[in-house]
Amino acid sequence: MHFTYHAIVAAILIYTISPSKAENSAFVPAFSGLPPLEGLAVSPQGGLFATSGTHGGLVIQIFQMKSWKVIARTGGQPRGIAFNKAGQLYVADSALGCIFEISLTGKTTILTERNRGAPLVAPEAIAITGAGDIYFTDTGASRVCRLTAEGDAVPVVSNIKSPGPIAISTDGRCVYVGDAMGEIWEISQDGAQRNNLATVLEGCPKGIAIDADGRLYISVPSEGKVIVLNSRGNRERTFLVGELAGP
Repeated sequence: MHFTYHAIVAAILIYTISPSKAENSAFVPAFSGLPPLEGLAVSPQGGLFATSGTHGGLVIQIFQMKSWKVIARTGGQPRGIAFNKAGQLYVADSALGCIFEISLTGKTTILTERNRGAPLVAPEAIAITGAGDIYFTDTGASRVCRLTAEGDAVPVVSNIKSPGPIAISTDGRCVYVGDAMGEIWEISQDGAQRNNLATVLEGCPKGIAIDADGRLYISVPSEGKVIVLNSRGNRERTFLVGELAGP
């Protein structure tokens, strides 16, 4: 799924809100008690969803930038979150080592815990192609995986140093991954080709998003920065999150 510049900036702004203790009530007005967030995703209907590793592993829905509610608890540390075109929600839980499918009514189903028979180590981020193919980074095992229809995770590439954020190109042909060394990798869907697209010198990238024009937005929270790259990996802009006006 791809977004406009303004939609991406709006999502980034949520990270600037000071976290505090989450409440158990279904709806909390004006972001009161919003916990620290890990991943963000927008549903096909435009709803904003997030994960948090606090309070038993939360999957959260945020309403019109004003209120939020918990829709599920994984019992672990959910990180990556993504929707497919049909509106099905998927979450990678690094503590439990599994990929969940989660309904909006809160039902959680484990899709996979295995990589060719071996346990997943620490799945981090997740992305889904327009055709419904699910890719995710298994950070603890330094590999990028694809989920098969049979429910097994097949490595696409290995030996990437602690891969983290992941995104799919606008044409669905390439997977973009950031690693702990600040490298941004462009990988073909079958893993046959791997290109070091760019290096982020500022620090470890934690998020990647792609807009409708193919620009990559790389978040570096340790520096409070978002780096914008064009599709060739050239830097177009770097801005501080603090420069953005609040909602």
